[in-house]
Amino acid sequence: MEIGKFIRGGFALMALGSAAIGAMTGDLRWHVASGFAGTLWWLWDFVADYVFTPLGEFFLGMLRGDTNLPPPNVRPTAGEMIELLERRLQTTVSAEADVQAALQLADCYRVFHKDPERAWAVIESMKVRYPQDERLKRYSKG
Repeated sequence: MEIGKFIRGGFALMALGSAAIGAMTGDLRWHVASGFAGTLWWLWDFVADYVFTPLGEFFLGMLRGDTNLPPPNVRPTAGEMIELLERRLQTTVSAEADVQAALQLADCYRVFHKDPERAWAVIESMKVRYPQDERLKRYSKG
């Protein structure tokens, strides 16, 4: 028999037994004891279900090596993002996708490398490739 069921059964027996004795004797103290034991019975169920059981499953899972931990942070670093966008811009996909990638790359150069000239060069190369694009017309060197 599990220890948790034994403890739960003990609280239940105390609550029911003291209620029966209180009913037979008419003594109010037995009814108070029954209420107290019933409260302990309820608290034990609550703590067992929402504290002990999850903690036990977590630690058992850690011992087995199959815990449901959150996945590691796999977001690319600034250098990886710049490298990815540079490779992406080597081939033409569509005007929309190319301009979006170029604007992101320019922002990365400005923010991470503090290199506005390189950012400007990326935007200028896109202006040459797509001279009619409205988003690129907003950017000027002055």
